[in-house]
Amino acid sequence: VDVSPAILWITEKDGSCTYLSQQWYEVTGQTPEEALGFGWLNATHPEDKEETARIYRDANEKQIPFYAEYRLRTKSGAYRWAINAGNPRFDEHGNYLGFAGTVFDIHDRVVAEEQRKFAEREIQEREENLRTLANTIPQLAWIANRDGSVSWYNQRWFE
Repeated sequence: VDVSPAILWITEKDGSCTYLSQQWYEVTGQTPEEALGFGWLNATHPEDKEETARIYRDANEKQIPFYAEYRLRTKSGAYRWAINAGNPRFDEHGNYLGFAGTVFDIHDRVVAEEQRKFAEREIQEREENLRTLANTIPQLAWIANRDGSVSWYNQRWFE
C-alpha cells in the first residue's frame, strides 16, 4: 500500500480518518497527529475546504460513494489539484463501518484543461475582432474553404 502512487485512506463510521497511507504524509507534510480524524481537511485549499467537507460528510451520513476535486496543499506550501473518491464499507451483516478511498493527483490534467479553455477563448475573441473589422470596412470580404465553397460573407457583401 505504501508504495502505491495513490494515497489510500480508511475511516470509521463517524467519518473520522483512522488510516492514511505513507504517500499522504510525503505529499502534504502533515504528521499522523495532524492528519487523522478530520485533520486531513486542513490540507485542502481554504477556498475548497468547506465544499469538500460538505461532500464528504453528506456521503458519510448517507453511506454512499463520493467524489470530490479540490486543491491539496503540498509540504512545499504549493497547491495541486486532486481527486478524492471513497466507497462505504459494510460488514457481512450490512452494518456500516466507514469509508475506504483514494486520492489521486490530477494537477497536470486540470492545468492543461484550463490552458486549453484559455486558448479557445483567445481564438474566439480574435475571430470576433476580425469579423467586426471585416464587417466595418467598405470592401467586400468573404472566407472560402479549400474546396472553393464560401463559408462566410461580410455585411457589406449583403448590402
